This record gives sequence, C-alpha cells and structure tokens, in this order.
Amino acid sequence: MNSIITLLIAATLGAGEPGALVPLTPMEAANLGLDSSYDGMMYRTLDADATMDSSHSKQIEGTTQSLSLSPRDQRGASNEVFFNDTADGRWCELGSSNAFGDMVLMLPHGTAVTSMRIWGFDTNAANNMTVSLIERCTPNNVAGSVITSVIAEITAPANSGNFSQVTAIGANNSIDTDACSYTLRTRYSTPGEINFCAGSTLRLQKIRMGFTP
Repeated sequence: MNSIITLLIAATLGAGEPGALVPLTPMEAANLGLDSSYDGMMYRTLDADATMDSSHSKQIEGTTQSLSLSPRDQRGASNEVFFNDTADGRWCELGSSNAFGDMVLMLPHGTAVTSMRIWGFDTNAANNMTVSLIERCTPNNVAGSVITSVIAEITAPANSGNFSQVTAIGANNSIDTDACSYTLRTRYSTPGEINFCAGSTLRLQKIRMGFTP
C-alpha cells in the first residue's frame, strides 16, 4: 500500500496541473505550524494560493452548497494559545506563544470542495491573518505515514478594516473520510513578527466553505 501511495504522489508531482502537489519548503511548513515529525510528507496544491477578490464570490459560490463555521468553534493548536472574542470576531491574545487556531471541517465523504471564503477584521499594518485548509491522510487499511497537503490558503489584505476574501479550490479535492481528516487553520500573525499573535487588531469572523455533494 505504501509503495502504491508513493507512486501516486510521484505521478501527481509530475503533472504540473491545478490540483497537483508540490513539496512544502521547511520555511513554508513552519509558517503554517506544520512539522514533519507529526505531519509526515508535506505538500501544497498548485492552486492553493489562488485568492480572488470578494466581488467574484457569487460566481464561485452561486452553483454550490455552503457550510459556514464560527470562529468560536476554534481551538488552539497548543495550550500556549489564548483566545478572546466579541461580536466582532475572535482573536489570539498578545502573550500567546503559539500563533495558530484550528477548526475541524466535517463534510460528507465524496463531497467536492469548491471554495473557501473568510470574513475578518484587520487594523494592523504589520500583521496579516492567514487561513488554510489542511488535509492529513494515512493509508486506509494498513499502517503507514501521514501525508499532509495544504489544499487552500488565504492571506488577508493588511490594515483593511472589515474584509471578506474568497479563493476557488481546484479539481481533485474530494473529501475522503475513510483515509483523511481536514483542518481549517488560522495564523493570527505574519511569520517573523516579534509577537506570535497580533491581539485584537486581527479578528476572524466567519469561514464559509463551498461544496458540491
């Protein structure tokens, strides 16, 4: 089974088409809070950065069903993350020593994910918020290593006040509940900033996933 998975990955890496996988660099993995010790082989889909302006959202979401998620369902990626929230969104407190909050995405097996849209608030010129859809898979019926893929990613515009952004998600991204789990991960700072979290100047208000059954 492991050899079959390796061959499938190799074929995908050579495809060079939307939805194909490219390896994450160590810096890219660290910026997403990923670690090969836990996340195994790590990749990004070629269209994971295809962020589109919110004016295109009806075109992307108009023919699909949607699932909205509240940031109040978010949990810290470790016990070093401290959240607070108001009616205007959830944020990660200054003083946290981990920058990431996670939500589990639960969609039926076989669902095709078509878009990810986020709403938020940003009044911080030095820090931006990033939301990513991360898939972690293991072989279905035998022991094997984790394969982690970043399916979609949105980085909010800096110092934009209230905002909404949407990204299309390409083909070959069907939900596989037999072998995989799905996490919506928010980073509440720009990598390299002195504070792990930017405080109330970066707030997540909602995430909406577009999908087709």
